[in-house]
Amino acid sequence: MSRISLQPEAAAAADNLSHPFVSRQLCLVGLAALTLYAGSLAYDFVWDDYNIILQNPHLETARHLPRFFTEDVTSLTGGALHAVYYRPLFWLSLFLDFQLWGRNPAGFHLSNVLLYTAVCLLVFLLARALLGPGQAALLAALLFVAHPAHVETVAWVSGRCDPMPAIGLMAAMLAYLHGRAAGGIRREVAILAGGLLAFGAALLAKESAVSLPLLLLWVELVLPARSFHHGDTEATEGRQITGGTSTQCRQEMLLRGRWSRFVRPRQCWSFLRDLRASVVKPQRVGRVHATARDRQRWLRPVPFVALALSYLWLRHGALTRWTEETLSGGDLWSRLPGSLELIARYVLTALLPIGLQPVYDLARPATLLAPWPLAGLGLLVAGGVLAWRLRMHAPVASLGLGWYFLSLGPVLDLVPISSRPLNFADRHLFIPSIGLSLLAGALLAPLLRSGGSDTVAAPTLRRIRAPLARWVAMVMIGLWGLRTLTYAPVFQDDISLFTRVSEQAPRVALGHQNLGLARLRAGDLPGGLAALEQSVAVEPDNPRAQLALAGGYVMAGRPQLAHQILDGIAPRLARQRAFLEVRGTAYLMQGAWSAAAHVLQEAARRYGDYPSLHRLLGQARERQGDLPAAEAAYRTAIALAPRSAEGHTDLALLFLRIGRAQEALGAAETATRLAPGSAIAARSLALALEASGQREASRSTWKRMLGLEITAAQRAEILRHIVRLTPEGEAAPLGRP
Repeated sequence: MSRISLQPEAAAAADNLSHPFVSRQLCLVGLAALTLYAGSLAYDFVWDDYNIILQNPHLETARHLPRFFTEDVTSLTGGALHAVYYRPLFWLSLFLDFQLWGRNPAGFHLSNVLLYTAVCLLVFLLARALLGPGQAALLAALLFVAHPAHVETVAWVSGRCDPMPAIGLMAAMLAYLHGRAAGGIRREVAILAGGLLAFGAALLAKESAVSLPLLLLWVELVLPARSFHHGDTEATEGRQITGGTSTQCRQEMLLRGRWSRFVRPRQCWSFLRDLRASVVKPQRVGRVHATARDRQRWLRPVPFVALALSYLWLRHGALTRWTEETLSGGDLWSRLPGSLELIARYVLTALLPIGLQPVYDLARPATLLAPWPLAGLGLLVAGGVLAWRLRMHAPVASLGLGWYFLSLGPVLDLVPISSRPLNFADRHLFIPSIGLSLLAGALLAPLLRSGGSDTVAAPTLRRIRAPLARWVAMVMIGLWGLRTLTYAPVFQDDISLFTRVSEQAPRVALGHQNLGLARLRAGDLPGGLAALEQSVAVEPDNPRAQLALAGGYVMAGRPQLAHQILDGIAPRLARQRAFLEVRGTAYLMQGAWSAAAHVLQEAARRYGDYPSLHRLLGQARERQGDLPAAEAAYRTAIALAPRSAEGHTDLALLFLRIGRAQEALGAAETATRLAPGSAIAARSLALALEASGQREASRSTWKRMLGLEITAAQRAEILRHIVRLTPEGEAAPLGRP
């Protein structure tokens, strides 16, 4: 009798990781991910990054850390984003980046690229643990690395809320696979406890990680634990089993993916019958019997299920309120056709990532008989049947297919998570595409094995199938990588991003609205107002588009038009922070100091963590002549955002007004140090230097301002001061140096 050495999963995984080529393969996967997205380090903040990072005071100081664990995204953005997302670890990562990099987008993008690289390495380790040494795991990981649907997740800073739960989810899966094959109960409990902690971290990063218990149940169904005994011939905990033709030996090798050597046409029926008996209905097969450990395998996922249910119970109140609010126009059954359409579209995008868009303009289908819902239903049924059938002879392929469809569940928009009619987004494919990579690796594994005792395939086919499969996979990796490189620059800044959105989805107000705001920030007032007006024309009943247009009118110096719009949307948005800020600023522009102070006082009371509100309140109090109250408001703004130059600049100008030149100089120097490229901060420093008697230093500062980005009015003021401060007989510069 031949003697076949069989190792439990933990030992096999250890052997996989100690393989001489594993470090090289890990380096290759990591280098591919870093190279593919290295260009994103030069990208700016885009989209929701302004509300989440740049205009968010909760990232300034550590005193806000407890709020990350007690409040949702609506509270943490002052109502700028309306959702019940609870993602404390996501906020914690942004806080750490803000402390390291300030408002420098390169540091945030570096963290995104590193997070994505970590995910790619874990995908490789998971594929290798399931498929064993060889090229299949490497190619599966590279397919994941190159997939163009991941661009939005990596190139957009706020998109990191997908890689973070993916790391926890895969760490939990790897721990689970090791724990279920551990040598003793204590070791198993310790490893599974680590997996449970990783799952908890994934839940705190994003809600979509709640699908992990379903994946673990599927693992138990398709990958039975490999702890076998074989009568008296057992050697050291079943690591060696005598009898190379036993059904259990064939099952063991099959679970490792080497099924092509054992499945013969003449043996197929008996083999599948015995395998079904040993997996689905454990009983004695020959001299091999199912152990108590195998019979109790369904108890292992129970802690993960309990944690997921506890999480849903804790979030039940918020989810119920959100569901009642967003389902006011229908019920779950009426949303089912849209969810089925999403299945079809996600499958198509995963396999053919060609027409990728940042925002999709899709209408929600009203009936199950529409083409897309029917296609989604057919794919769901076909995928389920195929995954069930594959569990017998290709369990890793079955696991990958099940992973893909099960992890799509939280993003199928059955319960709405967006204001758009059909919430289809490329980033939602991030976690499901891990299953797609496992499926690809499982399909490649038998094709990449050359030689062996496979007599089914013709000799010529056996010789060419491995290089052919390898080259097909490499061509797909190359094409996907090229598509990723050409699509990523869309996210380099808001103007590029939302120009693309407004062109591809012209009926969506979001694209025109954000394009208008980006143009306003760039100083293009006519172009910005035109885009904002277009957003209101596209969706006349969208209150946020109207609020953005009102803010644009304020920036353009047209407060009367802003008040007209604000009066119309007051019943819906009167308590929103942005509404109060725009209203107060409009009153300031009109010279209505008392009305501005009243509105901004209410805003500061409701949203006391936002320094911009205290700055505006200080300006209103200063115009009213209440200088002590103005100073108190400016100091509050500085305390809330000590790294922001605006509060120090306002305080310096106030000190100059009341004759406290030395204090003005200190505040102005701080503002200039924090924002060396700010013309407003440099102006306050030049004025403070002149007030303190340092005329030459003041003149040098005015000259330096000529090299900054300034308007025509600022340039005229600078030249007047330079001429006045220039000693007699010395020529004053009249142009840019």
